[in-house]
Amino acid sequence: MDSKSRKHARRKYLVLCIAVMMMVSMIAGCGSGNKGTGTSTPSNESGSNPSSSPQSSDSGKPMEISWLGIYPPDKDGNMVQKFIEDKFNVKITNIRIDRSNYEDQLNIKLASGVVPDMWITEGSEQFYKYANQGLMAELNLDDVRKHMPTNAANIDKVDKSLWDGVMLNGKMMGIPRYWMEGASFFLPAYNQKWLTAIGYDHAPKTLDEFVDVLYKFTNDDPDGNNKKDTYGMTDRGKDFSMGSFTAIFSAFQINPFQWTVNKDGNLQYGFTTEQARNGFKLLNKLYKDGVIDPEFITDDELKVQQKSINGRVGVTDLGFWYHYYPENSGSFGGKAKAAGNEHVVGQGLDSPNGPARALGWGPAGGMLSFGKQLEKDQAKMHKIMEIIDYLITDDKAYLLSRFGEEGTHYEMTADGVAKPIGDFGDMAKLGSSVGAGSFYNVLMGSANMYHFDQTKDSLDYREKVNAGTLQLRDALTFPLPSKTKYPDLGNLENEYWVKFITGQIDLESGWDKWLQTWNDAGGKALTDEANQTYASMK
Repeated sequence: MDSKSRKHARRKYLVLCIAVMMMVSMIAGCGSGNKGTGTSTPSNESGSNPSSSPQSSDSGKPMEISWLGIYPPDKDGNMVQKFIEDKFNVKITNIRIDRSNYEDQLNIKLASGVVPDMWITEGSEQFYKYANQGLMAELNLDDVRKHMPTNAANIDKVDKSLWDGVMLNGKMMGIPRYWMEGASFFLPAYNQKWLTAIGYDHAPKTLDEFVDVLYKFTNDDPDGNNKKDTYGMTDRGKDFSMGSFTAIFSAFQINPFQWTVNKDGNLQYGFTTEQARNGFKLLNKLYKDGVIDPEFITDDELKVQQKSINGRVGVTDLGFWYHYYPENSGSFGGKAKAAGNEHVVGQGLDSPNGPARALGWGPAGGMLSFGKQLEKDQAKMHKIMEIIDYLITDDKAYLLSRFGEEGTHYEMTADGVAKPIGDFGDMAKLGSSVGAGSFYNVLMGSANMYHFDQTKDSLDYREKVNAGTLQLRDALTFPLPSKTKYPDLGNLENEYWVKFITGQIDLESGWDKWLQTWNDAGGKALTDEANQTYASMK
């Protein structure tokens, strides 16, 4: 064969080799492509489109997650954050919001386009507002049960109806949070020394005794300094009118901001009832007589506690039993004891209106929400679910994320309870220091871990102070979707709440006008909607 023929043969051989290689590559490519659908591309269990983000792949690069809990850490890279990041190969961006005006700051964040991957909504009003604004990802219950098996089992055990509270138009828009103290309630606490000084050997048991104590705390120099510088009580007019003056309103068997079943068997909003008007009349008298601290309008939780602990007011009714527990140094009760103004906790007040009742919430404790963007990143959504569930499944993870470091932030008691050391019982301080508490562990106090949270002594204390009082709970047990159509109604109620107490609006001549104003502002529409649903449930 001459050289020309040899060259031609080599060219044919090379072409053949290339063709074979291309065919092999195509075949291999088809096989690897099928594999890729199950490995390198995230599963799409809830039906949403998978994200094209490289973070959804198993590339080994830490998955970036933005996180918003309660009581944030002061610094990034804190102890709990590092633990979670190392365990799950993630990088957390902490979104910080002050607890005192959580909703206002959250609104600012969301309006600026900062939608956390995981965040907490507190109550149905926030939940439905943000869901209707298209800020939340739709979830799949099967996914939740798969990636959060411990939490799902807890919810089923505590109250299965909690699942209903996260549904909107047939879609699951969040994960219910609950709390184990759902059967507890707000109780009044009294300065023990002052009670003794005015001649009481017990906490008031009736509304009449309560009013008598308020006047004597104001007028009888209970602190013995020969100055008229004390008040019966104040409350959280700035940030929590719903939970303020509950001892008085509960004696009238009502809370203005909750629904009740009226004598006709229909749902009626508390603010529109005669019981509420009578409660406001008493509060107005107390205010005019100088028994209520005039600063109640601008007082928040911290100021109320400070005034009570420092001896400006003698009564507060803003706490559940665990807020008053004197053996917890970080609680209101522990701080009052350390300041020499230990409080005695009373019960609900009997009155001609009915037996002793006190405002309670039931087990619902808000919702866990996921940013809308996670509908396109199911891998990230599942990862967050797994992190949250792990923190309430593994004992060591729970103790670290809930209480901090043993020996520094808490110590284990003989009966296996984590007891905070010093001021680390204060959730705000614990969170700011090391991220422990309720920022990352957004389900702290879960049913299966509650044995770490409460000592036998504290539970005995709970039993003692809760005894003899019935819970006053909202009669509205289902959502009102149209509530989001009337965003200013809550502000209107808060405005009139102050004006009725301070006397800016007369409770006789101005009451009918208030009812008309409330109805016109959306109240009638909500009442109609509430009763339509209520009738269908009977």
